[in-house]
Order: sequence, then C-alpha cells, then structure tokens
Amino acid sequence: MCYFVFFGFLSVTLTGVGYALLFETFTAWHPYLTWLVAVNAATFVMYAIDSWMGRQDKVDTPETIMHLLSAAGGFVGAWLARAIFRYKVDLKDRPWLYLVLVVSVIGHGMLVYQWLIKSP
Repeated sequence: MCYFVFFGFLSVTLTGVGYALLFETFTAWHPYLTWLVAVNAATFVMYAIDSWMGRQDKVDTPETIMHLLSAAGGFVGAWLARAIFRYKVDLKDRPWLYLVLVVSVIGHGMLVYQWLIKSP
C-alpha cells in the first residue's frame, strides 16, 4: 500500500507540474491538448522509472497506476515507452494493460475529434 501511495503521488505530481508549466508557457493551446502532453510525458517518465527499477530488482510501479495514467490520456507515452524500453510488452502476462491502452486510444480519439477537430 505504501508503494501505491508513493507512485500515485509521484505520477500526480509529475502530471500537475507538467500541466502547470505547459499551460503557463503555451497559453494559446487548448487545455485538453495541454493535459494530453503533460500526462503523456508523466506516463513516459513513470514507465522509465518502472523499467529502471525492474532492472535493479527493486519494487515495481503498481499496474493500477499505469492503467490510470493510460486511461487519463497517457496512452501515447505508454506505447512509446513500451517500444523504447521493451518493457511490459508481453501480451500473455499483461492483457489488461493492452486492453486499457486500446480503449484509451479509442476514447481519447473521440474526445480529440469532439473538442479539437469538430468544434470551431
């Protein structure tokens, strides 16, 4: 439970700081686009930390944190990190991770269409 709180706090902090910095710098961006960039960067960093800690035989980031980050919009960072670090790519071991990533892509794709493309 302690690790869940630590990694949850770390991911929320990374996302919040990234969003604040991006929103301050790129105020012309749509807030949803700013959110997607911030949460994808945080997801990529969390995968990098998880990969590094996994190679050191230390504690792993809880899968729930990875699922929540992906569902919150960090699916691009997750796909990219999985490809770069070759970590958590076995579909047999982690079918839920793959399912969450695919559903996140579809869901956020619909939101991008509705909020950024379709609306004037």
